[in-house]
Amino acid sequence: MEYTITIKPKSKENGFQIESNNTKAQQLYNQNANRSMLTGHFEIIARDYAKDSIPSEIRQKLKEDIEEELAQYKALLDSNKISEDFYNLVSIDRSYFYAGAQSSIAFLNYLLEEREQNILNEEQYTGLWADAFQTAPVSEKLMRSPWFFYYVQSYLRFKESTDSDYDLQALSEIGKRGKIHTHNIEMAKKYLSGKILEYYYAAYILYEAINKNYEKELLALFEEFKNEYPSSPYTHFVESEIIPIYSFHEKQKEEMSETVRVMDGFETINSLQEAVGKLNAKKVYVDIWATWCGPCKKEFKYYPELHKLLKKEDITMLYISIDEDERAEKWREMMKYYQLDGYHIRANDSLMKNLRRLRGQDSFGIPWHMLTDGSGNILKKYVLGPSEIEMLKKQLQE
Repeated sequence: MEYTITIKPKSKENGFQIESNNTKAQQLYNQNANRSMLTGHFEIIARDYAKDSIPSEIRQKLKEDIEEELAQYKALLDSNKISEDFYNLVSIDRSYFYAGAQSSIAFLNYLLEEREQNILNEEQYTGLWADAFQTAPVSEKLMRSPWFFYYVQSYLRFKESTDSDYDLQALSEIGKRGKIHTHNIEMAKKYLSGKILEYYYAAYILYEAINKNYEKELLALFEEFKNEYPSSPYTHFVESEIIPIYSFHEKQKEEMSETVRVMDGFETINSLQEAVGKLNAKKVYVDIWATWCGPCKKEFKYYPELHKLLKKEDITMLYISIDEDERAEKWREMMKYYQLDGYHIRANDSLMKNLRRLRGQDSFGIPWHMLTDGSGNILKKYVLGPSEIEMLKKQLQE
């Protein structure tokens, strides 16, 4: 395959172009909102069928959707504007996407059944669920699809949920013991084999490591993976995300820095004003975050520059975590690992209510950065994070 790559550094539009025999087909595919996990997902399509009650009609609608999409590529194939390989690849992609959507429709009804809000009864949604994986089976062909991981995950969820030995309470206890990843890999080994199992096993560890929850359990699973697949081509991809987990747990052996301060009696702080009032500060930069928040943790790598800026502007740093009690240990571990200099509290229920009231009608998204005066009165309800340090500097100086 030959490609022509054009780079125009001064062009504001189309500054980077790739052309090949399949350019028209690729352009067509790029217009599809549901072409990747970043822009779409099975669940998005599933919502369109939330009130449908006849499985046969759901199947027919999904069939018509995929046929309508593929017809455009078939026209390009018939006019020799697309290679047969590209057409086959996009056929695989769309087949698994719509089968995944069908499985999500079934799974949604499965979840709603407990609250008696399901539209399809158990026999109907189970049949729809099973039919998805019969129509588009988990095979090596699936490995060519970008939907591989989430499709296999959906398949394993189906197999486990419809297993006669399935025990939701027991699964909950496994999670509490910190062994949910081990359990999920055991399920994969039960229902998958060969190249598919190896690929899924590696992808599972990779995706969970990317979440940066730094679970020790993933280290053990990675060592197990290397033992079982000593020549796997996936190992070095996974390893790049595993190394930070090793570093995280090594860091926990050190003493907490004196510049990372957990406020005394934070458990009884019930409002933002109360928290800020204890700091004896002129102004306070507040970072509301959580250990499970990926975007929050992405901001942390820019905090050395932020701390320099705040020191120069005589502004005190306050972190408010909205983690639940079960993540209290992870909260302390992360403030140590990321060297989050400043004052820390973890919000109780009253403080959470206060923060929600201050946020108003806006959804409570995090990270949420704000600037207050020394009494906790909000000067700027929203300021930028340290990843945009120059713009933040202007905001703080206004």
